Order: sequence, then structure tokens, then C-alpha cells
Amino acid sequence: MNAKELLTLLIPLLITFLYKTLEHLGVIDILTGRKHLLKAYEYLSKPYGYPTNWFYAKKDKVRFSSIYKILKRYCKQKKFKDLLSDNTHPEIISVGGEPIAMRGVPASLPQHIRAYYPLSSTVILLVYNPNPSIPIGENHNGKGLEVCTLEELKNWIDKDKKKLDYWISTVGVFLFLILLARLALIYFFSS
Repeated sequence: MNAKELLTLLIPLLITFLYKTLEHLGVIDILTGRKHLLKAYEYLSKPYGYPTNWFYAKKDKVRFSSIYKILKRYCKQKKFKDLLSDNTHPEIISVGGEPIAMRGVPASLPQHIRAYYPLSSTVILLVYNPNPSIPIGENHNGKGLEVCTLEELKNWIDKDKKKLDYWISTVGVFLFLILLARLALIYFFSS
């Protein structure tokens, strides 16, 4: 086996190893935008209240777009899909639900420390503004749409991660095995 064949054999293995190392170090999360998505989810899932739990399309572009992308990819709700097909986009992403106070935690602590949102019943809300000339919050007739729960959003985030892992790790190993079989056949028939 010459150096070229050995390198060809090792490339998929090295790619998989490099990916897993970069993933462990958090570099993959930065490169794929997942770091912003996880931070945005953290803000939504803790009862910080207004304005921290409100992501505006124009002011909070990174947090807003990271959540909106995952919703567009996984949310199957008909009304949401209809609005997407009509090219109607929300101006705000927020949460709806009442935080639950933890017993024994002093009331003097900030709300996000002394309370939590139940993941299965706290909803993600999209706020649509039918009259963009009137800012949200100033007597407009905006419409809210519940698209999912925090739990569903977390499951979609995890699913997205597993998909990326599959394509890089599994496909990389598969290519490695194909190359290994190819080299074994070359070696077998050249003997």
C-alpha cells in the first residue's frame, strides 16, 4: 500500500475524528449557528419577562432568525405554513405562559431564578403585525399565533443536532468502509 492509498483510506476517518473534536470544543456550534440558537432557547425557556423573552425581527436579528429557522424547518401547523406560503413573517417571537414559582426561594431574587416555565405547557408565540407603519405595542391589530411548546422546540433543536451528527459521522464512516473495501479488493486482486 502506497502513501496515496493510505491517505485515501484515512481521510474519512480523519474527517470524523476532526468533526467530533471540534464538536466537543464547541466550534461546530459556532460555525453552524447552533450556539446562537441554544442561547435564544435559553432566553425563551427562563421567565426573564419583557423585554428579554421578546425577540424582535429587526432589533434581535440573530436570536430571532435562529429560532425562526428551526420553526420553519419543523413546525407543521397549518396556519403557520399558510402564513409562510403567503410570505407573511412575524415581527416578534416570545413565550406565553405563567411562570411557576419555586417554593423556598426568596421573593427578592430575580424572577428567572425563583421561577420556571413548564416546558410542556409554555407556548412559543409569533406576533404578526398587519400594519407595519404602526409599531408593535401602539394600538395595532397584531395577531398572535401559538406555534409549539418549549418542549417541542427543544426536541426540534435536538433533532437538528442529531441530523448533523448523522451526516458527518455516519456518512464519514460509511465512506471510510467503502474505501477500505475498495483497497482490500485492489490488494486481493493484485496479489
